[in-house]
Amino acid sequence: MADAARKFRRTRSGCHQCRRRKVKCDEAKPACGNCIRRREKCVYGVAVQFMEDELYQNTPNTSSGSESEPPPPVRHFINTLSADFVPQQRPRDELFASKEVSVNSPSAHLNRLLEVPLEVPQRNADHQAYFLHYFVYRFSAVFSPCSVARGSNGTVSGSTQNLDPNLVRHSHNDTYAMPLQPEAILKLALPGSALHYAIMAVAACMLARDEPHWIIEAIKYKSEALRLLQLELARPHARPQPATPPHTVLLTMTLLCIYEISDGCAEIWTVHLIPAWRYINEVPYGSQDPALHMGIQFFAYQDVMGRTACGSKGLFDSSLWNRQSTKHNEWMGCSEQLTALIADAADLSREKRLSPDLDILDLFSKAQKLENEIGSIKGVDLASIIESPGPLSPDMALHTVAEMKAVAAQIYLRCSLLRHGPEHDYIRGKVRLVLEAAKFVLGHGYHWTCLQWPLFVTASQLSPFDEDLESRNLGRGFILPAFEELDRHTLGNSARINEALIRIWKVRDMECESRLRDGESDWHKFVAPECHKLSLA
Repeated sequence: MADAARKFRRTRSGCHQCRRRKVKCDEAKPACGNCIRRREKCVYGVAVQFMEDELYQNTPNTSSGSESEPPPPVRHFINTLSADFVPQQRPRDELFASKEVSVNSPSAHLNRLLEVPLEVPQRNADHQAYFLHYFVYRFSAVFSPCSVARGSNGTVSGSTQNLDPNLVRHSHNDTYAMPLQPEAILKLALPGSALHYAIMAVAACMLARDEPHWIIEAIKYKSEALRLLQLELARPHARPQPATPPHTVLLTMTLLCIYEISDGCAEIWTVHLIPAWRYINEVPYGSQDPALHMGIQFFAYQDVMGRTACGSKGLFDSSLWNRQSTKHNEWMGCSEQLTALIADAADLSREKRLSPDLDILDLFSKAQKLENEIGSIKGVDLASIIESPGPLSPDMALHTVAEMKAVAAQIYLRCSLLRHGPEHDYIRGKVRLVLEAAKFVLGHGYHWTCLQWPLFVTASQLSPFDEDLESRNLGRGFILPAFEELDRHTLGNSARINEALIRIWKVRDMECESRLRDGESDWHKFVAPECHKLSLA
């Protein structure tokens, strides 16, 4: 019997925590059962070779575990109160292809752009050119999704010729603002500068998702970018002409934060918020500098979206947002006006949680005023958009996502301030509307980062007893694969969002009979404790 037990072959595809503890890993994605029980971060990465595998050390891709058999499908959650709840998973093509998509549609163009064949470099000297090429194409699809989807010639919109890096281009109808293009960021990056190495690090990190051997290059470039950035931040910035332009320094910090979010989205990404906040407050800058404005917006937006989940104190003042601007920011997926209102809701939610003796009438008055302001924002009719036949244009997709965020903001407001929960009729109706819109947008091939926040807010308030959602395949069996699909096309790490949702669902399912105590909101009891330092932007 002992000899038979020793014949067990250790797997190379288990998570890091299970391999470190030398326990069997069930290899469930996005988090294995052991890590969920211990509430640890579950990370799958480059597998460690064992001594018995040394025979294969000269074969290609042995360290990536590509020759191991794929793990069997594992359910990612358990409804402890409904033993018969077994979601019927549809094939991925059915989940995200509700409409026929022609080869000339925007989604087909976006897929072609993301899958542009890149020539693998043969020498180390070619790595930088390879990374720069990948950065332009991959970054364009994430931060300029509308312009990329609208393109018709298979290339990124705009030319790198005669491009002024200090200009923010606007769409033809001037209804939304576009951020700086990757080509403009490249023109700001001098060879050997911190920004140059940060670009290389982000590109290598994105490549490492599919080709793990690139992570070594990513770590090397990130370390060099951090070293040069620390030298720059140690210099006095009050002089009229700093050695490095402020917008270049802030863009470097932006890319390093994006690197940490992409690389597992561990809590370390938040360490970039405080230095960025200090730098923004210390360095004089012109309000008309679009490159600097983009960097400020990035960190302020990360701060707002992240603290809606966990309820932490905000660093960036809401005055940074133009409350009169109704233009939809392309990578944010909404206007500055809506972002400012979401920030106000997060501040009021935190005030309610920390001040149990807060005047209830005053709280309701403020919440009602916020809800009215959110509802007054003119948007599209989601129900009409969902029922409309034909393809979905990039412009209309952006308007749809913006309205989804407005509806999600109303859900967040009521669940964090007014003690509404998943079983409330108002919340059920809004959840169903956002999920139908999300399926509609994803079905047309728009896998945008800005979908993460409204989809998370809606999923966190999903009722396990709503049979109508399950019959339409809009329940948990849709949400988890939806985030997995977003993970393939965005710079964020949707796997950690899935982990948080699984924990939220399990805790709520086990306590559905006790529910809320007096003065306690559903959001503060079930959602916030599971979302510490979670990136949702």
